[in-house]
This record gives sequence, structure tokens and C-alpha cells, in this order.
Amino acid sequence: MSRLSRVGTLAYSLGLFAAGTYYAFNNFTLPLYLSIYTSNAILIGWLSSTRSFEQSIIQPLVGAWSDRTWTRVGRRAPFFLSTMPLVALILLFTGWLPHDPGILLVVVGAIF
Repeated sequence: MSRLSRVGTLAYSLGLFAAGTYYAFNNFTLPLYLSIYTSNAILIGWLSSTRSFEQSIIQPLVGAWSDRTWTRVGRRAPFFLSTMPLVALILLFTGWLPHDPGILLVVVGAIF
């Protein structure tokens, strides 16, 4: 395995910085956004902590699955190519969702 170049290291660092900034911003704003739909603090806390569940359970499982996947386009590319259109559609339609408590079901359904 060859050593990563400075440009590659910078690219990874910028990606990790962007993800960390997003998570910090998300931790602050998501409870405020969810409080529009419900005043139940337990539900808001549960929905706000789904990212921790994903990181501790789902990511290692998908990582192990992708480590055993060998395709013509690579090991990780099939996962990116199959999930990015779905994520783009979800983000596209998020702005048009009605403002009612049913949004919580959509959020939970999209995450799980």
C-alpha cells in the first residue's frame, strides 16, 4: 500500500473537517427544528441521537460488507452509486414536505 500524497491527505482532511462541521451544526439545529413538530423532549432527543446509532451499528456492518465486495467498478463504488441518487431524491423532496407531525415518521423512515 503506497503512502498518500499531500494533496490526498489534504482532501481527506477537508472531507473530515466538513463532516465534523456538519455534525456540530446538526447537533445544535436538529433539536430546534424538531421542536416545531413536537414538544416531547424524549422524542426529540431520540431522533437527534440516531446519528450515534448509525455510527456504532450500521457503519461497521456496511463497512464489513463493502470489504467483502469485489466488482468491476471497485469495492466501494457500488455503494456510492446505489445510495447517492436515493439521498439526492430525499433531500430534494425534504423542502416540500408539509409541516405536520407526520414529518417525524418520514425522518425516521428515511434514516432506518
